[in-house]
Amino acid sequence: MKYLLVLGSLLVSALTFAQTEEVEKPKYWTHKASFGLNFSNITLHNWAGGGDDALAVATNINGQLQYKKDKVTWLNTLELGYGQVRNESVGEFRKSDDRLILVSKYSRSFGTKGFAYSAIMDFRTQMDVGLKYFEREGMDDSSSIISRFLAPGYLTLAAGMEYKPTDNFYFMLSPVSGKLTFVMDDVLAAAGAFGVEPDKNLLAELGAVSSLRWYVEPFAKSEGIAGKALKNVSYETKLNLFQAYKKGKALDFIWDNTLLIKANDYISTTFTAQYIYDEDVAVTRDDLTVGPAVQSKYVLAVGFLMKF
Repeated sequence: MKYLLVLGSLLVSALTFAQTEEVEKPKYWTHKASFGLNFSNITLHNWAGGGDDALAVATNINGQLQYKKDKVTWLNTLELGYGQVRNESVGEFRKSDDRLILVSKYSRSFGTKGFAYSAIMDFRTQMDVGLKYFEREGMDDSSSIISRFLAPGYLTLAAGMEYKPTDNFYFMLSPVSGKLTFVMDDVLAAAGAFGVEPDKNLLAELGAVSSLRWYVEPFAKSEGIAGKALKNVSYETKLNLFQAYKKGKALDFIWDNTLLIKANDYISTTFTAQYIYDEDVAVTRDDLTVGPAVQSKYVLAVGFLMKF
């Protein structure tokens, strides 16, 4: 009987150990996602200060899938954003935000901690038709199509070296990279929009790429009542630079900044600031001249945010 008890104890211990080993099996794939919905409505009645009724709605979807094993890290991110706004005086909804961004980055570390060989694919476009609105004297407001899906579309492929001392910061430099600009709309292509030659749908450029990402929670270690509230504040900045090797070409850049303040697990305030410069994109400047210029967009949104 005593031997049976000892044997039973050993068997239970072995099964428990095996289950523990199975539970603690390393996971190489990790994923996360977030969904945000922002809504605002302004209604005025007998308002002496003047103004206009307005309704705005916007949504954001972000996803991340990462593989990490030994020296290899493969990070994939997807960002979708879309918004519409309607002013009473206009009487129709107009697009306020539209973006589709897919980034895939492969890295293999070597030698000194934080350094790695890297390759990156960055694809950007929009999902809906973009319109330019204008008024003509004695006529109803008119509009013309100035962009749509894959018009433009940008694909950047680059290989180089990366410095990533922590998960919250990295800097990549690629001396050899290619940038493709797609204009898959015959009317826009015929007009030579976005730098492509008239009647062509593709512009290919060879150059150098550098990119940077930094994420920080500046008050993560704060204490006290105010400190607990500030712990929900985070800031992220991403900068992408492209210098074409063609003589006389200016430096193109995309700089994204996001400040997030969470009231709780579901309600948040987000402020984003985006700056873009592309020498091949002509815009109507503030002085009504047409040509390349720094584009800027600022969005302050309060709404629903859920993370998975």
